[in-house]
Amino acid sequence: MCGVLAYKTKTGKHLTKKEQAQRKAIAEALFLAMTKRGTDSTGIATADAKFYSLYKNVVSADIFITEKETQKLLSNNQPLMIGHTRQATTGFITQKNAHPFQRGNIIGCHNGQVQNYLEIDDQVKVDSEVIFSELNKNGNDYRKTFKKLSGNFAILWTNAEDNNLYFVRHDNPIAIAKVPSLDTYFLCSYALDLAMILQASGLHYEMGKVK
Repeated sequence: MCGVLAYKTKTGKHLTKKEQAQRKAIAEALFLAMTKRGTDSTGIATADAKFYSLYKNVVSADIFITEKETQKLLSNNQPLMIGHTRQATTGFITQKNAHPFQRGNIIGCHNGQVQNYLEIDDQVKVDSEVIFSELNKNGNDYRKTFKKLSGNFAILWTNAEDNNLYFVRHDNPIAIAKVPSLDTYFLCSYALDLAMILQASGLHYEMGKVK
């Protein structure tokens, strides 16, 4: 079991300093909420149309969000963020094996298990790696990629070529909500956590459903 979280602000949307601080506070709260889904390691990726940044460490999220590099990424005002809290199933607990993974143009994280990962690539250390390697190999053709995978999934990823946020679930949860004043979508593994955090923020929000 792992936790996934993300936000995506509409391209071209200008956030004031106050609004940036609101988005950052929500992201930090989501990291803390997802601690209950994994404490072995934590990671973050941020991106815009020009570049991406990636940082992960073998610490729980409550420590991770206080680290200098994490604070830097949460404060850099990039419109896309993907985060992960890991509860290791396959692979040792190391910084390299933490999510998100970057494979070519694809950066993403996964909650669940890829049961047939060794059939796809018997050289990987973590089952989740094959998802993003296959997406990169297939030019982000997710239909072609997911036809090869067997298991349960809650996957968040971005393609550096278009800076969009992609997500898919099969048996594992993803919740989504929009905060209109920030023109931003927020996602995480638990709908209740997401709703409670947004309610505490005092901002109007609209819950959605990921089928």
